[in-house]
Amino acid sequence: MLNITIDKVRHIEDKDANVRETLVELQHALDKSEQERHFYDALCIDYTAAYLCDLMADTMTVIKKKSFSHCAAEELQSGSIQCYSQWIRHSYNTFVVKESAPGFMEMFDNRNLMAYLDDHESFVYRHRTLPNRAGMEYFEARAVRLYSDDDSYKIILGYRPIDDIVEEERESRQKLEQALKRAEEASHAKSAFWFNMSHDIRTPMNAIIGYTDLLEIYGDDVEKREDYLGKIKSSSEYLLSLLNDVLEMARIESGKYIMDETVTDIREFDRSICDVFENQLEQKGIRFVYTMDVRHHMIFCDTVKLKEVLLNVLSNAYKYTMPGGQITFEVTEIPGEKEGYAGYLAVIGDTGIGMSETFLQTVYDSFSRERTSTESGQNGTGLGMAITKKLVELMGGTIRIESEQGKGTKVTILLQHRLADDIPVPADEPEQKTVAFQGKRILLAEDNDLNAEIAEEILKMDGFVVERAKDGIECISMLENHPAAYYDLILMDIQMPNMNGYRAAAAIREMVDKELADIPIVAMTANAFEEDKKRALEVGMNAHISKPVNIRALEETLGKLLV
Repeated sequence: MLNITIDKVRHIEDKDANVRETLVELQHALDKSEQERHFYDALCIDYTAAYLCDLMADTMTVIKKKSFSHCAAEELQSGSIQCYSQWIRHSYNTFVVKESAPGFMEMFDNRNLMAYLDDHESFVYRHRTLPNRAGMEYFEARAVRLYSDDDSYKIILGYRPIDDIVEEERESRQKLEQALKRAEEASHAKSAFWFNMSHDIRTPMNAIIGYTDLLEIYGDDVEKREDYLGKIKSSSEYLLSLLNDVLEMARIESGKYIMDETVTDIREFDRSICDVFENQLEQKGIRFVYTMDVRHHMIFCDTVKLKEVLLNVLSNAYKYTMPGGQITFEVTEIPGEKEGYAGYLAVIGDTGIGMSETFLQTVYDSFSRERTSTESGQNGTGLGMAITKKLVELMGGTIRIESEQGKGTKVTILLQHRLADDIPVPADEPEQKTVAFQGKRILLAEDNDLNAEIAEEILKMDGFVVERAKDGIECISMLENHPAAYYDLILMDIQMPNMNGYRAAAAIREMVDKELADIPIVAMTANAFEEDKKRALEVGMNAHISKPVNIRALEETLGKLLV
């Protein structure tokens, strides 16, 4: 009896175990079904056609297809294609462009694809097809293995058109190729620039060093001494102009250029521009014709930048026009683009050597020159027109160049200027009285011994008494340790150790003793840009003189402050 009962219990337990096992199997199957459904959903979002394939069993079932899918879905549904391998062959033979898919049959082979998916989560293959009903040619196939933890090789195979992606990639590739080409051209231009710069810098340096050596030999010969000194000075000025061009281009490209518009009489301004060239043109035997047709003479403009633009263009015309040629400069007023403005059209033409059509395409590029200075006989950095164009654009204008080799060049500049007819014309500054500098005491704040020696000699020639401080701290200390009237003026360098010129000037202006605080301060510095001048004035300095020092400009500045 007891044995019978035990057998029944065991039977029930075995039955329960079978049930549990069955339930586990059912749950596993449901999990797989759910996983497959998630795979279907994920792939079907992005793909126009999707298939369930069993690589081991060589079967294939359509999950999804769009009306414009040409992946043999119709043949699969009709039953004419019954297995995966047959579908691959049919696709390759029917619509795949062979040149775009050399490895198509090999990669999609059952065994090869199974081996690949053993080590990779998915497989992606792109190729070109014959255009489908929607005109699409480029397709992507993606195979994803459903289960990597068993012996099954069921995959979801998605298929989608990628014409837009291919086009984007093509455009991106073209942009990269263009960027590479521009970079190579820029690199070539810069290499040419450094070659030219090396030559153009060494030429005046050779003159400076050479004539300095000759001065030591023939210093007693007055005629030769004056000749050598003149050539040293002109070479130095040219060297400085090279440096200024390079620095100015760098400053423009860094976005640090400041516009400073003032009321200007355009008639007097243009006349002053012409005065610079007329004598040189006459000496070279070039005819100069200037005409102006404007109704509004008083305008707002940045005279420094406008002058640089016009002088750059006129200078090129002068350089490349042969004796017996002609240069014209025409200024015409046209209606402004907005109320309160007028357009000013400046046309500068010449009968010079002109430019080739090829060079005309790159004339505004930085470092660009059609000929080296050796070939053309003209010095320059190749930055002149690049600077000119950028300055014109900074002023809101446009510039256009027309040129033909052997026939000359015409440059057209259009600028919009705010009218200032209702603003009183600035009164001429009263004639500056001659100031006697004899006995005036200057505190020179300069850390560089060589620069200090040059400044001291120039100032002593004018009768100044000079005392030197080597940094801002020493300058303040010397000022505080003497009576208020002891120093008449401070010449302040900017870049000094311990305390720079800006900080020193600001500290002086904040002194309790107002007599000391009000002493005239002039920046004398290599920081020569407009923003440097502006900052010097903002910290309380009275004026700004750039290095290398122009003696006449120095005397005029000091004279105004010491009247």
